[in-house]
Amino acid sequence: MSEVLEPGGRRGGRARAPEAPGSLALLDAIDEGLLRVEDGHVAWANAAAARMAGLDRAEALVGRPAPALLEVEAEGRAPGPPPDAVVCGLRRPRAEALPVALRVLEAPAGGSFWLLREARGDDGDAGALAEALEKSRAEVAALGERLAREIRERDELLMVVSHELRTPVTVIAGFGKLLLSEQAGPLNPEQRRFLEESARSCRRLDAFIGSLIAGPRNGSEPARPCGREASLGDAIRGVVTFLAPLLDERELRVDLEIDEGADRAWFDREPIEQVLTNVLGNAQKYAPEGSRIRVATRPVRDGDRAFVRVEVSDSGPGIPEEHRERIFEPWVRVRPGEGAGGLGLGLAICRRIVEGHGGMIGVEPSRDGGSRFAFTVPVEGPAGDPPA
Repeated sequence: MSEVLEPGGRRGGRARAPEAPGSLALLDAIDEGLLRVEDGHVAWANAAAARMAGLDRAEALVGRPAPALLEVEAEGRAPGPPPDAVVCGLRRPRAEALPVALRVLEAPAGGSFWLLREARGDDGDAGALAEALEKSRAEVAALGERLAREIRERDELLMVVSHELRTPVTVIAGFGKLLLSEQAGPLNPEQRRFLEESARSCRRLDAFIGSLIAGPRNGSEPARPCGREASLGDAIRGVVTFLAPLLDERELRVDLEIDEGADRAWFDREPIEQVLTNVLGNAQKYAPEGSRIRVATRPVRDGDRAFVRVEVSDSGPGIPEEHRERIFEPWVRVRPGEGAGGLGLGLAICRRIVEGHGGMIGVEPSRDGGSRFAFTVPVEGPAGDPPA
C-alpha cells in the first residue's frame, strides 16, 4: 500500500572506539600503532595500526582475534599476547610479517591496549627502543586518565541536566491534563487534539529523559522491552502527525509505503515511536526544502525468525561510508548542515532500543543520493512471552 502524506499529516495520492571525540583524534594522531583489545578481539584500532598491518582502514582490524595478528617466535609457545615488550611479527595480507615491538598495557575501563612500534635495524640498541616504548606508555596512560575523567564529568553533567529537565516537563504535563479535564472551560475538537498531542509529546520526552539517565548506568546493554503485537503503520502515521509542524515549516512531504504483509509486529510502542521520531526527525533536518521523505516497511527474515524492516529515506547530503557505524556510538555527530546541533545521543539510544527488541539498525545510501536508515522489529515476541 502506498500513501502520500501532505504537510500537516494529511493523506494524498562492532570497532568500538574511545567515546570522547577529542581523545579519539589524539590516539589516531600518534605514530605508534594502537589496538584496544577486549575479550581477545580487537575492539578499536588507530590509523597507524592499520597502516602497519597493510590495511586501508582501521575498521578492517575490528572484530579480529588479536593473537592471530601476531607471529611470536618462542619455542613451544603458540602466538598470544606477550606479558611485556617483545619483538614479534605483525601479519599482513600478501606480504611478509612486519617486525614490531609490542607492549601490552592495561586499559582504564577494562581490556588492554596493545602498543606497536616498527622494529627497524637502524633503530639503535634495545635501550633506546625500551625508552621510546616507555614514553609511549606514559602518553597512553595520560590519555586514559583524561578519557576516564571526561566520561565521569560528562555523566555527572548528564544526570544534572536530566533532573532539571524533568521538572518543567512535569509542570507542562500537569497543566495539559488540567485543561483536558475541562475544569478551566470547554474545549473544541481542535483544541482537544492539540492538547492530546502535547500530552503525548510530554510522555515521549519523559521517556527520553529516562533513557538518558539509564544510559550511563547501564552502558550499552540493551533493555528488554515489554512488547505486544501492534501495527507499525499506526505508529508511523502517529509520528508523522507529531512531526507535522516541522515538516510543514520546510515544505516536506512524506511518502508512506506500508506493505500490508509487513504491518503487524511485536514491539513496545513508545520506545519504537522514539526511534521513528529520531530517524524521521533527522531526515526532516537534512532533506532539502520542498523534497520528499520515503517511509516504507517490508518483510525480511533472519534465519528462522521473521522481522519487519522499516526504512526512512531522504535526499540530503548523506553520510560518508567511514562514519556509518560510528554514528550509532554515543556523542558522535558527523552529519553536516544548518541546525545539526545535538549531543550525538539519539542514534545511540535508538540502537539500544532496537537491539533490545532483538532487531538491528543501520544506515546506507538511498537511491536519491541521501541516506536510508533502516531498522528491524520481530514479528513475534521472544519465546516464553504471553501472546497479545
